[in-house]
Amino acid sequence: LGFGKTEAGGQTALDLFDPGVMPLALAAPTHKLNKEVRDRVRAMGKARNSAARIAMQIGRDSIDPDGDGAALMCSQIDIVREVQAAGISDIQGHVCRRVVIATDAEGRKVKTEHLCPDFRSCRYQENHAEVKDADIVLVSHAALGHRGAKKYAALFIDENPIHAMLRGHGGSEDRPREWI
Repeated sequence: LGFGKTEAGGQTALDLFDPGVMPLALAAPTHKLNKEVRDRVRAMGKARNSAARIAMQIGRDSIDPDGDGAALMCSQIDIVREVQAAGISDIQGHVCRRVVIATDAEGRKVKTEHLCPDFRSCRYQENHAEVKDADIVLVSHAALGHRGAKKYAALFIDENPIHAMLRGHGGSEDRPREWI
């Protein structure tokens, strides 16, 4: 502890980032730590006049680190969980923003969009868009083990992620929610 590993990871990510190329990632154990790292790397980037866009990836069922400390990123998490329990993995396309293409009486294709009632004010959607355009993404260790995890040009892991990788085997689910 205290040797500057996090600082070195942020400096290296700023050195290596290349606009328009696959993003780089920094992984830390918690969103709380990632928020601190995000703010420090943004300050480093500003001091260097770097154009790097830096964002924190936060899951739907995580507490909003920029919020009141209680609100989740997704206000409709119960519906999301029901859809997941039914075996549907495309939450974005089934709960958040569903597009239905049907044929009308004259045989024309008609596209209808169904949005979650909170879609336009959703913190998860805001974060999702920010991460999509980021050059450097901060992720929690828990996100590293998710199926379909995003691909990065380089991944810097701060601290040992083994507990997050052992979900269901005495890993992250046994930890307090704010750690995830």
